[in-house]
Amino acid sequence: MDIKFDIKALNRLVKQLEGISDRANNLAPIAGSLYRVADRDFGQRFKSSPSATTTGEVYGGVQWKRLSDATLQSKPKRAKGKVLIDSGELRDSFKKGKPGNVAEVQGDTVTFGSNLKKAVWNDETRPIVVIHPELVRQSTEVLEKWVVAGKKK
Repeated sequence: MDIKFDIKALNRLVKQLEGISDRANNLAPIAGSLYRVADRDFGQRFKSSPSATTTGEVYGGVQWKRLSDATLQSKPKRAKGKVLIDSGELRDSFKKGKPGNVAEVQGDTVTFGSNLKKAVWNDETRPIVVIHPELVRQSTEVLEKWVVAGKKK
């Protein structure tokens, strides 16, 4: 009984594995696709924002608390609005290129979000950045296509 090795096939496999490793360590080519996934996710969360006078579930399955009575008394116009949407500044800070937006790629890390103080402060009582099954599915789909198959879309 002989053992035979197909060196050409082994070399092709090594090149494929090197390509996977290289793509996993360089997400810049798919950063735009990942930004679009995150942008849609944040957009749907703000779109599903409850009335300022009620606590409600937003896209992603988390609760956004109603505005406090003190806030509603000091800013009565807010009672007719939605939670976390008054000027649009916070919502817009999650859009690439807008003031307060963070959109960076460094090797195998893509960062997207907002650096506004109120984004950090509000995230404690009204989570804006939420990891949920649909976001994971969409992000994984983009990553898998790139890392495994080398496809950008």
